[in-house]
Amino acid sequence: MNKFFLTCLLLAAFAVNAAPAPTLIPFQGRLTDQQGVAYTTGQYTVIFNLYDQAVGGNVLWTETHQKVGVINGTMNVFLGSINTALAGVDFSQARYLGITIDADNTPTTPDPEMVPRQMIIPAIYTKESGNSVKLAGFGWSDLLANGATNPATGFISGTKIATGTLPGTSLADGAIVSDKIALGAIGTNQLQDGSITLQKLAARQVGSNVDIGGVAISSSSGQWQRAANLGAAEVPNLVVSIKTTGRPVIALLVPDGSAQASFIGFNDILQPVAGGVYVGLKRDDGQLVGLSLIEASNAGNDYRGYFPPGAHCFMDLTGPGTHTYKVYVSPYSTGSSASNVLIVNNTKLIVYEL
Repeated sequence: MNKFFLTCLLLAAFAVNAAPAPTLIPFQGRLTDQQGVAYTTGQYTVIFNLYDQAVGGNVLWTETHQKVGVINGTMNVFLGSINTALAGVDFSQARYLGITIDADNTPTTPDPEMVPRQMIIPAIYTKESGNSVKLAGFGWSDLLANGATNPATGFISGTKIATGTLPGTSLADGAIVSDKIALGAIGTNQLQDGSITLQKLAARQVGSNVDIGGVAISSSSGQWQRAANLGAAEVPNLVVSIKTTGRPVIALLVPDGSAQASFIGFNDILQPVAGGVYVGLKRDDGQLVGLSLIEASNAGNDYRGYFPPGAHCFMDLTGPGTHTYKVYVSPYSTGSSASNVLIVNNTKLIVYEL
């Protein structure tokens, strides 16, 4: 039986958590005889075993590589490429690799395992579940949401940003999205002067139902009218939903951007009665956020009051969560009749968090 020596190098050991990719350890070794002469080029069977002890101990994993190419004594293999059970070996502590060379390529001939076993130390093994080898104590699953390429919602807090470590060059254009940054996480001490430019800020979400940092804009009211004697009513289309962090919420009534006249008013021509219209904003829990009044003025023999939508502005001091806001109108009159008309023309509702 020929006797061999093995000079080996464990190039790296890394964990790939996403199935079905196995854990692999690139391995390189050099076979020499007792005089240090590289072994003849050829193909050989090599058996690898992982143990929990340098001597004796338990076999944790085994793998046989057939027809391993040896060129001038050097061989290269990937441990785990045949027996994927290597993915289940715990490398958070030292493991020991035993190597057996079937020199004559005869499996029935017993061959001794080479000594000493090669140590695989935890320092070369990246393991997400081991806190000591995470990114400052955080694994990739903490940083990324469901395998996405962006930080998980609210992950970036003040404790994760060192003072003065955010220069503009470290921020991609549009990278600053409000729901990715915990409330109060970034103060002036975390930012380098001039690092925040308009290009670094993500565009605000706009729509009738928006997330944190968005601007909620309703559809147009169109030319809506209602007889005052029918009482209070929700104005169709002037409804939005917005997710907030708990900061004050501002609600505005604005023109819808069309070429048509935009106003909110009260009109009584056929039966002149002093009056007006209440304009209110209600939250989804039924809470009246604000109330303003348009009072008609006497013009000859009738009472009319027309005001631009911008005359109505409301502020809501509510807690964090998703909230729906609706616009209501109600008559203010000493004698409402069918001839008293409430009017909301070409108006939109805009809601956003400060």
